[in-house]
Amino acid sequence: MKPELIHVSSADARSRIRKELGFPTHDQVGSVVTPELCAAALRSALWSFWASEQRPIYITRLLGAATRMLLPWQSDDEALEQSIPDQLRAALQELDVLGDLAALPNGRWAPAPTRVVRLPATGKYLLLSGVPTEVLPPAVKAALAYNGVARLMNDYRAISGLHAPELPIQEWLRLPDESLADWTCNVLNAVHFEPPGELQVEVYAPQLASPRDDHYFRWRQLTHRMADGRYLARARLRRGSMMYYIAQVSSGSLVAVGTPNFGDGDVRRFMYGLDLLAHRPVRVSAKRNRKQWSFTLRSELPRAEYRQFMTIGTERLPTDGKYYPRWWDVPSAHVPEAERVLRNLGIEVEIR
Repeated sequence: MKPELIHVSSADARSRIRKELGFPTHDQVGSVVTPELCAAALRSALWSFWASEQRPIYITRLLGAATRMLLPWQSDDEALEQSIPDQLRAALQELDVLGDLAALPNGRWAPAPTRVVRLPATGKYLLLSGVPTEVLPPAVKAALAYNGVARLMNDYRAISGLHAPELPIQEWLRLPDESLADWTCNVLNAVHFEPPGELQVEVYAPQLASPRDDHYFRWRQLTHRMADGRYLARARLRRGSMMYYIAQVSSGSLVAVGTPNFGDGDVRRFMYGLDLLAHRPVRVSAKRNRKQWSFTLRSELPRAEYRQFMTIGTERLPTDGKYYPRWWDVPSAHVPEAERVLRNLGIEVEIR
C-alpha cells in the first residue's frame, strides 16, 4: 500500500521551517528571504555538519545545505531564485564579521564559541555564537530580538543561563588605541622598504580628489602631479586577489614598496586616515524621518565600525544590482552613536 501524500503549501512550509529554525511561532511569515532567515539557515546547516563530522566544512557544502532549507521561499521568479545563493553568501560574510561563524583557510568554515558582548550605546547584549537558535535554552530564545544577522537580548537574566563569558566590547571591536591620525602616521612610518621590481600599482591619492569623490574614485595611476612621499598602493595578483603596499613615490615614479602592518585596523580604516591627513574627508548624507534616520554611504566602513552599525541599524542594498549607494536605517534613539562612529573616521555628515 502506497503511503498517502500530504500536500503542504509553500506558506505552511515556510512557517514550519521558521519554527524549526527557532523563530517565534507568532511571527508573520512572508515570502521574502531576509538576512535573519539566511543567518539562521547558515548557523543550522553548519552546526549539523559540525556535530556529525567535528571538522570545518567547505563553503560549497555549507551554502548548498542552507539553500535547500530555503526551498519553500523559491518561486517561479528566476531572478528571485538566483538571488538566494547571493543572499546566503552576503549573510555568511556578515556572520564572519559579527563573530558568529569563523572563516578558515581554504574556503572552510566553523562555528565560533559562544560569548556575550554588552553594548553600552543601546543597553542591549549581543549574542555571538555559532550555536543555532533552535538549540538554545528556551529562556534565551524567548529573549532574542533580531537586527539583521545579529541576535540581541535585553534580559540579562536570560544571558546568565547561557554560562557564556562576556567579551569586552573593545576586544570585540578591535579598535586601535591611538587616534585615527596617529595610527595612520604610525602605519606609514613603520615600513621596511624594498625595490619594487616590475610591480605595477595604482595609488590612493585623496589629496587629488574632490570632496565629493568616494573612495573608489580616489585611486589613481602614478602621475607627475603627485607630490613625493608615501602612499597606499595596490596591485592585483594573477588569481584576482588584491595586495596592498606602502609605496615610496618620487617624481611620479615608484621607487620602493613595503608591506603595511595594520595591527587591529584594516586597509579601509587606513584610507579614512589618509583622507583625514589630506583634509579630504568623504561625505555621508543623513535624511531625518520621524522614527529613524537614513545614512547614505558610498564608501565601505572599516570592520570595527561596520560591526557597530550592525548592532544599531539595518542596512539596505540597492535594488538595481549595483554595490553603491547603500543605506543604513538607524532608529532616532541610536543616531548620536551612529554620528559619533562616522565622525571618528573623519567623515562629514550632511543632515538633510
